[in-house]
Amino acid sequence: MIWRKRFLAIILNACIITVLMMVQANAGALNTKKIAFLIPESFTKVVAEGISSFKEEYPQLAKKTDVMVYLGRDLEQKAVKPDLSDADIIFLYHLNYKVMLNMESDLKMARSRGARVIGLGGYDIFRVKGYYNVDVAKYPEIAAYWEYSGAENVKSLIAYFLREFTGMADITVKPPIKMPLEGIYHPDAPGSKVFETLESYLKWYKKSGHLKDAPWVGLLAYNTLKANDNMVEIAIIRQIEKGGLNVVCTIGYPADEMLQRYLLNKDGNPQVDIIISLMFSHPKEKSVKLLANANIPIIRAVSLYNNIEDWKDSSQGIEPFQLAFQIFLPELSGLIEPIVVGGKRTFLDEKSGVKVTERVPVNERIEKLVKRIKSWLRLKNLPNGKKRIAVLYYNHPPGKHNIGASYLDLFASLKKLLESLKGAGYFLGKDISLTKETLQDMIMMGGRNISTWAPGE
Repeated sequence: MIWRKRFLAIILNACIITVLMMVQANAGALNTKKIAFLIPESFTKVVAEGISSFKEEYPQLAKKTDVMVYLGRDLEQKAVKPDLSDADIIFLYHLNYKVMLNMESDLKMARSRGARVIGLGGYDIFRVKGYYNVDVAKYPEIAAYWEYSGAENVKSLIAYFLREFTGMADITVKPPIKMPLEGIYHPDAPGSKVFETLESYLKWYKKSGHLKDAPWVGLLAYNTLKANDNMVEIAIIRQIEKGGLNVVCTIGYPADEMLQRYLLNKDGNPQVDIIISLMFSHPKEKSVKLLANANIPIIRAVSLYNNIEDWKDSSQGIEPFQLAFQIFLPELSGLIEPIVVGGKRTFLDEKSGVKVTERVPVNERIEKLVKRIKSWLRLKNLPNGKKRIAVLYYNHPPGKHNIGASYLDLFASLKKLLESLKGAGYFLGKDISLTKETLQDMIMMGGRNISTWAPGE
């Protein structure tokens, strides 16, 4: 009888311990705060770094905080469905219009159970429709942390969210660290690595030993520095300087203002000899006029939106949907010779658990870009009389009746073109006649395709 009582006591104690452990575990789960970031993939790298920094500075708090990150592209492609069912804080930045529409019911449910929904950027219509329940104007630090960016600011933003919206009032949070939003960047420069004026940059460039007795190359780029996603820009700068040239790299937006503020003087004349541009995807009348007045070559450097390995393996090259923004529209602004210089790679960051997308350079293409730059600079300094120009016209299908140029009067048009070239100092040959009839005879005799059925022509 005694052994039975002892056995029951043991069983009862084990049950009590199990229940207490379950209660404690559930209490821990209930106390865990969940923050969901729904952001473009271009911000995943800096957010991952910020989460890792948060775990290092707030180790105890990090154990009670679960930070989830969802990529905008994954949401667009419906590769993943965000789990917002128990998120305490939902932060959305600059998401696709359709993605936002698809999330309406999930966000409504989150708001109804008390989650704080915060939106920055994007379409104002969703603010009007009440998608968000946090007035960011009352919390200006949110925009400051995010706009200045950097791992330290993202770390502080997470702590700020917990303090302001989950009742953890005793958390010490650093104020936003101000970072340059635009300027002239160089990876070897001290401090923020960004200069506010061309004069201050040139002073440092000379003093630091970078200056060479050589032409200057301008590089127009977005501010990828704040997202710590600027490996492509660094690779271009390094290769330009390795090629014996000087470089001025502007970061900021929009492109026309960066060009005017840092690469042109007050009269609109260029302060560099040639420009490489990762920008000008959307031609505007103002930018087209600025580029025309600058009157120097502007080479289009293409940083692809997709995975660089997919591009390398593709027989087509640039994806069809990118052609408009990466090639066609920049050409309408006046940019030439598009060359792929980088693309993206995706990997899982083990420290933060975030799927990170970062831009990586294609060094072989960047080497080609700099070679083309040097060729353009050589051509710029070559007298017109020594330059060689090819003029193309149609002759298809072969035959003397199919010589033309998109419905132009070819021979009359050639006459005007050659007269202009001659006036600009180009050498057309000694005692050459530029009459329409002479040009026609020359082309008919030696400038057309001869088909196999007319060997005697």
